[in-house]
Amino acid sequence: MILQAVFGIIILVILIFTSIKIIGSLFKGLLLIGLTLLASYLIFGSLPSLSSIPFSGSFNKLKIVGVSRDTNNSLLVAVNNVGFSETKISKVLVNNQEVQIINGIEKIDPHKTDILQVNWNQDFNTIEIQSSVGKATYKK
Repeated sequence: MILQAVFGIIILVILIFTSIKIIGSLFKGLLLIGLTLLASYLIFGSLPSLSSIPFSGSFNKLKIVGVSRDTNNSLLVAVNNVGFSETKISKVLVNNQEVQIINGIEKIDPHKTDILQVNWNQDFNTIEIQSSVGKATYKK
């Protein structure tokens, strides 16, 4: 019984010590971020704009792998989602004109490639796919 109480107290002391270390590290990190923002304000006269940092763009990206035609002469666009999260397709533009996606693909899973069949029968110079993570452009 005494041995169990001693082990319990030792484990409790270890947990309290670890918690204090974690809270101290978090406090130091927040203090360094605050000092960085203060230094930026003192040097440049304004705080940095965090909205200009492309957080999602650095981890999520679309890539147009290739372009082809089907038997009906509709445009087939192979799109690869090289990101870590699902991507929703919002628009497809061919030569700066919005076109309809015929095969109804609205989202692409991470690390997958899908073929978008779009309603465009003419020649093209550029294809742009706009999505929730940015855009991908293909130039002929």
